[in-house]
Amino acid sequence: MNKSIILTGNKGLIGKSLEYQLKKNNYKVIGFDIENNLTEEENVKKIMESNIDSPYLINLFAINDHIEKNNNYYSPLHSPLKDFRNFLEINVTTLYSVCREFINTRDTGSIINFSSIYGLLSPDPNLYNSKSLKKIGYPVSKSAVISLSNYLAVHYAPKFRVNTLAIGGVLNKQPDTFIKKYSEKVPLRRMMDLEELWPAIMFLLDPKNTYMTGSTLTIDGGFTII
Repeated sequence: MNKSIILTGNKGLIGKSLEYQLKKNNYKVIGFDIENNLTEEENVKKIMESNIDSPYLINLFAINDHIEKNNNYYSPLHSPLKDFRNFLEINVTTLYSVCREFINTRDTGSIINFSSIYGLLSPDPNLYNSKSLKKIGYPVSKSAVISLSNYLAVHYAPKFRVNTLAIGGVLNKQPDTFIKKYSEKVPLRRMMDLEELWPAIMFLLDPKNTYMTGSTLTIDGGFTII
């Protein structure tokens, strides 16, 4: 079994932890992040051509407007359009570039893309305030991640399988007020611990998992079902 994985976004919160977990499970991790300038198509081509033996691609890179204590006021109706375009450029166009070059440079493979609960539903404004309102570009782009993954799953089967993880909020030093309000909306009554992502990822990487493609696995403590 070839246990070589291309992991994009390996320097972020989830990426660093995932790289550690994969190495513990004897995977060879080839990591890329912002310093590799994935927005440049030629860089992406070189990355995929130089790692042609890797049958797995996990995409974690994305722009996200995390909850912070001192965000500036945000208005979807008055924010610069360049902010919206930036979400689409990184979270959708660059993801498309990375996925298609992976497919172009090998005969078979498996792709795992990361979306969000906000790719499935709109952010609840009651969770936020005028200084921490979720920017519109994020849910729009994360919805597009699911659509992109499904398109690739249909058009490049049976040689390639493409699945998506739609994840809920990961506990990461958010303000206590946000954690409390968010947890009240979750049937499991809490935010996710980082380690709770790994069973789903290992399930998708299982060599016996050969009949699953075009699926969106939701890991959110039940957030999206109520």
